Amino acid sequence: MIERILALRDEVGRQSTGLFRGKMGTCLALYLLNKKCPTLEAEAFADTTMSQILDLTAKMSCIDFDEGLSGIGFGINMLSEVNCIEGDIDDILHDIDAILYRNLTTYKFQFSKDYTIGLVGIGLYFASRLKNPFHHRGTVQHRLDEAALRIVIDKLSDTVPPVLGNISKDLYIGAMWDFPLIFHLMAKAFETGVYQDKIRATVRTWSLYILGALPYYNTNKLYLMLALAHLNQRVCNQDITRHLELLSSSVDYNKILNEIEYQFTCAFEGWLFVLFLLAKAKNYIKTGDPKNSQIEMCRKKIVEGLKSEEVRLGKKRKTDLTLINGLSGIAILYVFCPEAFEGISIDSIL
Repeated sequence: MIERILALRDEVGRQSTGLFRGKMGTCLALYLLNKKCPTLEAEAFADTTMSQILDLTAKMSCIDFDEGLSGIGFGINMLSEVNCIEGDIDDILHDIDAILYRNLTTYKFQFSKDYTIGLVGIGLYFASRLKNPFHHRGTVQHRLDEAALRIVIDKLSDTVPPVLGNISKDLYIGAMWDFPLIFHLMAKAFETGVYQDKIRATVRTWSLYILGALPYYNTNKLYLMLALAHLNQRVCNQDITRHLELLSSSVDYNKILNEIEYQFTCAFEGWLFVLFLLAKAKNYIKTGDPKNSQIEMCRKKIVEGLKSEEVRLGKKRKTDLTLINGLSGIAILYVFCPEAFEGISIDSIL
């Protein structure tokens, strides 16, 4: 897969700087793949691209997660955690920390289509910063990052409850669905040890709105179940536990097959995103539960559908270089969740 990215290196020069559609996403994929199968060529190109990114961020003002500083900082922080880049991570991200904190204290976030790439994305950035083992504790910068995460949690606590009723109405299927990402962020924030009492109280309030809320699509039921389970493993809320039982029993894995879009070949939507959810669901469902066989059968039928002559000839799939829609996102998913690709030839899907 790394050869496919390197073959498109000229396209990287025309990309924006950001994580989802730009240089940062491609650079992240290159470094992570190169850690698994090192080549001097990939390392050199990744280092050059990272230098360009660091130069360009000095002139950026956009804070959004998709194309702005929070997403770029998140990617750089991840590379620091897995020892792909050298240098003091606090020095590297000092300016991004300060810009994002200043925006949190001055900008009023509203729940909208941009909510996830705005407030939630910034929260994911600061949670990842605080969990980085190379982040220096006890410093002014560390206290600023903790304060920033508290601000995000306070803002979420105020703005999320009125829209939780939309869980049952939302018809979007994909990784960027707001609600699972919010619950995932709260779990990540809890893991930092910051504001844990506030997080527990917030989730307790949210649980009153969440109870009985079932998404229309089975794929979304599964996604919501996994996100809530991730959160509840940390906060241990009894109401959430009961809702997880309802979600688990309501997922019809046979109907998931009818919700799949084979024309998308990306990590964030379509058949590959569903295979990722199914792989994670196997870790959640207890051994011996009949749902394990349903999950495996669903997965088998998806792979068969992918390989079928009708899909192969009738729907030509296009893959670009980006993280959100194409090759870089697929590469990162392959690194972190290789079980989602079981039985699939990478070359056949790209």
